[in-house]
Amino acid sequence: MFFTKIISNFINFVFKLFNIIIVYRYGNPIGEIVYLTSFIHKLHKENPARKIIVITKYHEIFFNNKKIFLNIKFSGNPNFNRFILFILNRINGLNIINFNPPLIKLKKDIHFLINYPKKTHIANLLIKNNQDGDFKNVKNEFFFSEIEKKELEIKLKLPENFALIHSETKKDFSTIKNWGYQNIQEVVNGIKKIEWIQIGLSTEYNLNNVQHKFDLSIREMAYVVYRCKFLVSLEGVFNHLASCFLKKNFLILSGMLPLEATFYPNNIIISATENLSCFPCYKLNNCFVKNKPCTNKILPVHVIDKINNSFPNLK
Repeated sequence: MFFTKIISNFINFVFKLFNIIIVYRYGNPIGEIVYLTSFIHKLHKENPARKIIVITKYHEIFFNNKKIFLNIKFSGNPNFNRFILFILNRINGLNIINFNPPLIKLKKDIHFLINYPKKTHIANLLIKNNQDGDFKNVKNEFFFSEIEKKELEIKLKLPENFALIHSETKKDFSTIKNWGYQNIQEVVNGIKKIEWIQIGLSTEYNLNNVQHKFDLSIREMAYVVYRCKFLVSLEGVFNHLASCFLKKNFLILSGMLPLEATFYPNNIIISATENLSCFPCYKLNNCFVKNKPCTNKILPVHVIDKINNSFPNLK
């Protein structure tokens, strides 16, 4: 252990000497990789001469990002990745940074934010885990070349003016965040003066009276967000992508996490957690309160009214 620490300190010292920083994140949560773009922005702003090397599973998120010196993707070989992680985890330090949440032992089915103040944003926590300082108003980033924009425009065949919506969130992490596809459908039915595009997975409930753009690549998904007029979304990756382009996002929140946990300045929050003693519950699945009031008290008309207030021409 002592010998490993000496090697780690030496390698980090050499990297500092040559102004090199490695930031790595292994895992599947796309939203947390999008958060990483705000950290890259911070590192570059502090010292534009830094050579920032990023290693992730989703390297395509960082294409065209001129703040990055080298953008590396973890291999498709799990055993090789485990070997690389074994090395990186033992030499990490100020110049070799593991962009992961703090390691905390938790009960099953509980979100790690339960251990932090209620006003903690997840992105801020991930950054503060690696850097000291104040990181308010975090904004994510995503870049397209002009050629790529033209190619995606031709491929996706998007209308000139449209709004984005999805029927449910990914269930492999949490089922608490869903609002119900029937409610989502009523929002679509209630706002008829704009074309709706449903994004997400083809295995999710298919809404009526919308275009479907399912199973998009990460860059295609980001471009659709870039081009939309606004979004109606649940907690998840679309909220983080909307931050990249400051798109107005009508964010329907459950009571799983505090309102500040996934908030961005471009959000319009729709929540029914006021005066709920169970809020925030930090439960990932299996709500223990009858009728799940944090989402069941949100009515489609609440969302429709918020949209109409922001876009009166859609009434």
